[in-house]
Amino acid sequence: FALKESHKVMEAITAMRQDGHRYIGIESNGKLIRVISQSDLRQIMGPFFGTKAMSPRDKAICTLPIGKINESQQLVRIPQGGTVNQAANLMVEFGLHALPVVSDNGGLRGFIPIHAVLDFFRGKY
Repeated sequence: FALKESHKVMEAITAMRQDGHRYIGIESNGKLIRVISQSDLRQIMGPFFGTKAMSPRDKAICTLPIGKINESQQLVRIPQGGTVNQAANLMVEFGLHALPVVSDNGGLRGFIPIHAVLDFFRGKY
């Protein structure tokens, strides 16, 4: 699941809540530029977001373009043709719980969760 960098933070929160997405790709001109996780949004909004009325601070954050979040993030990704070994190595090296998969033109194709990599090596795939 991806949003354009101009979409608002509230749209990412809504997608994660309603659709169950744990990670959202942020794209610019059809290319993945960043990944936002549920954990990232919890850190930004605070642990009690959604349990009480929104403060002016919360309202301001919710209207920010999602492209303004984690701007200094180093994007780690794997091409569609990558191997499970390459995915595992990247996940270990960068401490990732999920790895975005990108097409030849750089668009988000999906995420490989760490449990899928572990299942593969355990012989469940």
